[in-house]
Amino acid sequence: VKADDKTVTTVPQWRPRRMEADTINIIHCCDEYIAINKPFDMRIDSGRHGEKADEPNVMDIVRSMTTKSVAPELRLCHQLDYATSGIMLLGIGRKATARAGRLFEARKTKKLYTALFTGILAQPGTIVTCDAPVCQHPENPFQMMVGDKHQVWGSADKKRKRHSGPASTHITVLDIGSFQDQAVTKVLLKPLTGRRHQLRIHALHLGHPIVGDATYTNDIQSPRMMLAALSLHLPFDDRPPLNLSVPDPFDPSRLPGLSLSSS
Repeated sequence: VKADDKTVTTVPQWRPRRMEADTINIIHCCDEYIAINKPFDMRIDSGRHGEKADEPNVMDIVRSMTTKSVAPELRLCHQLDYATSGIMLLGIGRKATARAGRLFEARKTKKLYTALFTGILAQPGTIVTCDAPVCQHPENPFQMMVGDKHQVWGSADKKRKRHSGPASTHITVLDIGSFQDQAVTKVLLKPLTGRRHQLRIHALHLGHPIVGDATYTNDIQSPRMMLAALSLHLPFDDRPPLNLSVPDPFDPSRLPGLSLSSS
């Protein structure tokens, strides 16, 4: 491999997909791990039963970029939403994957995301903490919501509550501006927990949903959901730490239609 640089909102949950064959930028490669810059609107695999085999997905593309001996050993170390772009880590073999997985489960990793929120959340430099609990929605299995899992689900089995619980996100306002003539706030997000759709739900809870989030808003006009995994730090005990980062996709020079006050 070569390394290169509690209510449910009823809205359309789709936008035209990119069906062309995608390429993926590998940002780190060693004997145990491959890190990539995942494109937005791309599945990580073909589905539990291969029902999405006709769509480009991360695992198939990365496997095609590796050797015949490495390809079958590739495993996901963590998850990243279909609509989210940015850093994803893959392990080569069960041992390496499990080692990284334990760091994620123990919340020892440090993850930073960047996003564009609709409207003006606050002035640059402001730090906001959102501690609203995140719960799986009882009427829509794909959506999450703010709510206490015990109040929402009661004595339901653990499977229905597996993605639910306390959640905390630190939000730093980086800049304010506009995107396609609509006011936006650019933020840095540090999730202290890892609930499903946590960052998207916390943004929605604050009244400033992420631009382009077609799952929780009616925004299908934006070219993508403006959320990206920007950096990842893994402090291994038995090997040097991994410090990974990708270019900021929400820079005016990279995102047409975006204007920021500092630019």
